[in-house]
Amino acid sequence: MKTFVSLALAGVASAITHNDIKFMDYLAKHGKDYNTIEEFNLRAAIFAMKDAALAKINANPENTFTVGHNFTSDMT
Repeated sequence: MKTFVSLALAGVASAITHNDIKFMDYLAKHGKDYNTIEEFNLRAAIFAMKDAALAKINANPENTFTVGHNFTSDMT
C-alpha cells in the first residue's frame, strides 16, 4: 500500500509543470479567481501564450529592456 501511495503522489507531483506554478503565483499575486474550471483552463492557456511571448522578447540580446506579467496577463 505504501508503494501505491508513493507512486500516486509522484504521478501527481510530476503532472505539475513550471507553467502551472508560474500561473498559480500570478493568481496569488493579483488576487485572481475564476468561477468555473473551464474559465480557469482558458485563462491558464492565455497566460501560457503570453508567457511564451514575453520569454521570446526577453531572450533577444539586442533589447535593452525586459518585459513581464501584469494584471492583464490572463485576459484576451
